[in-house]
Amino acid sequence: MSEYGSAEILEDSKLPFWRKRRYHVVLMVFFGLFNLFTLRINLSVAIVAMTEKINVTLEDGSVVERQEYFLAGSFGCLWYLAWLFIVRANPEVDPFIKEAEKQFILSSIGDRSQVKNIRHPWKDILTSMPVWAIIVASFSSMWGSHTLFTQLPMFLNVAIIRHIIFATQHLNLDLNSITNSLFTKDTLNFNVGTTGIMASIPYMVLTCLLFFTGFFADWLLRKGHLRTGQVRRYFNCGAFVAQMTFMLLTAFTTDPVLSVVFISLGVGAGAFTSSGYKPNMLDLAPSHASVLMGLANTFGALPGVISPIVTGFIVTDKTKEQWQIVFYIAAGIYLFGCIFYWFFVRGRLQPWAKIDIEELANRNALKERKKLKTVE
Repeated sequence: MSEYGSAEILEDSKLPFWRKRRYHVVLMVFFGLFNLFTLRINLSVAIVAMTEKINVTLEDGSVVERQEYFLAGSFGCLWYLAWLFIVRANPEVDPFIKEAEKQFILSSIGDRSQVKNIRHPWKDILTSMPVWAIIVASFSSMWGSHTLFTQLPMFLNVAIIRHIIFATQHLNLDLNSITNSLFTKDTLNFNVGTTGIMASIPYMVLTCLLFFTGFFADWLLRKGHLRTGQVRRYFNCGAFVAQMTFMLLTAFTTDPVLSVVFISLGVGAGAFTSSGYKPNMLDLAPSHASVLMGLANTFGALPGVISPIVTGFIVTDKTKEQWQIVFYIAAGIYLFGCIFYWFFVRGRLQPWAKIDIEELANRNALKERKKLKTVE
């Protein structure tokens, strides 16, 4: 049997994919993220529309009120119950897993049940520039994402209205009749009906590209064309440069169709960060990846608070010049994140993490020797 467990791989390959428990977990994670982003976008973008009481007339003529946020919340509750039933902490306690798949997983990642009492070297973590590269990249990426999450429908609404005004001035059409037929606005001038589909297009592009970027990154590593650090650097910084470029192009266009095209390409480019900074903590310190992820997500969550406040402070009259400032700020943050990550990213196990793993291996080996002595 080879280093990677050829026998286990062979036995696992005989199982049909729908019987493999790891695919069940991946599917559950997918639905969890789907629900997470649904709730996040609803809460940050459409909080007014979600909580608006809508009168519905039934067949008997009676009128009832319904609210729009129950669907996403109910789906989240069902997902949680399914997660409790389907997912287990590790393969050894999973009653549904096949023995072949269990042995394949354990031969790939080792027996993690012995990994306990890991001491996190906080000083080394907080003074590590590769760690800060991940944190800065997370902040930069999330700033652009939250700017679009919270402001994209409003921006498209303003762009469409401005485009219609321009067209009617040259075609001598009745502006009021056109806008009344095309738009249904609430008291905040938030155009959910018309811009909803347009605002979803960038994330459809992102979804499609996510499937490609992961396979492409693995292919480059598997074929030896790039090293791990190079994949992280090129994919992440390339994505940031593309997003910065399309942010600037969006700032200078007045055509809503072009705006959707540029924003779609910018959001879609973000798929490459999934092979950039996001898995980078596993390269640096597998035993401390959860801590690094927590730090990155903590700093990555700050734009969700700061970005809408900054945008609301700048965009008071919804003019083109005000929106340009918003996109300039996002482009500048992308540029800073790109430069910082380019110089400080690393794709190798860090010395402080390697020492911890070696100590852990020594402790586990000592425990095994004590067990053998006890048996003898």
